[in-house]
Amino acid sequence: MKRKSLPKPLFLITAVFSLTACIFVNVHANLTIPQQGCSQLQMEQPQMKECEEADDQEVQIPDMTVLGRALELVQKFLPVAN
Repeated sequence: MKRKSLPKPLFLITAVFSLTACIFVNVHANLTIPQQGCSQLQMEQPQMKECEEADDQEVQIPDMTVLGRALELVQKFLPVAN
């Protein structure tokens, strides 16, 4: 069986359409966005505060996590007990 190849003009039309769309979008974006000068802004850098009592603090576990884990264990061991 002979395979039909797609017509070459279809690829050409697709390539031209793609290029014109890309050019249109870039030109349109450059014309509509107001040009801002390159001024450097002085922004404060966030700094971490060190806690003196870092060893005494525990990671708090949300209540839903504990309840979810307990529910999983009950569901896992309930069929084994029966």
